Amino acid sequence: MKKMWKQWFAVKNLVIFFLALWGFTLFSSFLNEYTRPQVQAVHAAKTALSIELQGNEQLEWKDRDAVFSDFGGRVSQVKMAEGEEVTPETVLFRLDLEELKKQLAKLEKSQSEWDLKLQAAQKREAGFFQEERAEKKQAYAHELAEAEQKLVTQEKLYQLGTVSKQAVETARLERDKKRAEEMEVGASLQEREAQVLASRREAEEKSKEIQEELQGLKEIIKENGQVRAKETGVLARFSMTVGGEIQKGQLLYEIAKKSEWSQLVYSIEKKKAEHFKVGDSLNVKHASVNGSLQGEILSIRADPENQDNRLLKIQVATGEIPAGAQVELKHAKRTKVYDLVVPKSAVGKYQNKAYVWVVKEKKKGFGTEVTVVRQTVITGESDDKNVVITSGLSPEDAYVSKILNDKSLAENMKVTWEREEQ
Repeated sequence: MKKMWKQWFAVKNLVIFFLALWGFTLFSSFLNEYTRPQVQAVHAAKTALSIELQGNEQLEWKDRDAVFSDFGGRVSQVKMAEGEEVTPETVLFRLDLEELKKQLAKLEKSQSEWDLKLQAAQKREAGFFQEERAEKKQAYAHELAEAEQKLVTQEKLYQLGTVSKQAVETARLERDKKRAEEMEVGASLQEREAQVLASRREAEEKSKEIQEELQGLKEIIKENGQVRAKETGVLARFSMTVGGEIQKGQLLYEIAKKSEWSQLVYSIEKKKAEHFKVGDSLNVKHASVNGSLQGEILSIRADPENQDNRLLKIQVATGEIPAGAQVELKHAKRTKVYDLVVPKSAVGKYQNKAYVWVVKEKKKGFGTEVTVVRQTVITGESDDKNVVITSGLSPEDAYVSKILNDKSLAENMKVTWEREEQ
């Protein structure tokens, strides 16, 4: 009986030992499962990318005319502001009348001086063509003809044996000398002719310029210094201030002509630009317009300020949008399907190379050991959410799309994972 009791006690202890070992194993397994990173993984698949063109750009009306000042002056009054609509009857600003009258007196004096210069230049031109050039050409032509005749005579006498060969050569040298002199005179006369003509043209152009300036100045004075718009449109690049000085040749303003179409230029990444072509339509929004306006891409060219970008010139139906307004530009391009696409969030950077975490499974004992490895990839086109993998990943690879607990991954780290629904 005592022996049976000892056997039963030994079996009992053995059972307790195995139960404790089993419990410890379960606890260790649970602890490992709890402490390991939990990830969600999925196989890379074909996905459609939608490339968007969007941003805020300044709209400029297609037809704009710049107006420059023909004379200087001081602004005494400003009537209009940039962005306002004008017509040829609209007074933009007013110039100091006394200052204009002083300019008029100076211009009239300058006009008289240049009229005299023009008369003198015309007289010199007439004298050159009628006397100086004709006399010089005639004189040298006569001397060359005499030298030619002398050479012919010497050659005939040499054939008769009455003069030496040296006499013939001397006559030929004299003839060649006269030819060279005639050519030099011809070149000198051409240079002199160019100077005479340039002097006359300069006087004519200056005289005409002053006449036009005088005419404009007289018209402004007649209007009591009021400067009116040249055309109908919207005033742009206009920033006059009372007391400000205007210089001759200065840009006064631009007139943006109201038309059905306007245009803007938008800079976009080279890769994204490949998805667009001339003729593509898009939408343009502005606070003053209910809904969207229709736009169309007119051209695509290199961006001179950024070699990695392309410039898209876009024609827009402006409606009532004012010139210079900021507009929202947005266009969802036709989608394009790629073979291997992953979320941007799944791609990391390590030593300046892109990578994704890939799940690896290995049979071990009665179970499966799951680890992750860092797999270097090459990325391609992307949109706001996804990126194309061009190399380094195959459709059979399950990449980590999400970490489900607050853990970090490391090379060959054991993880627990679940498949993400595609």
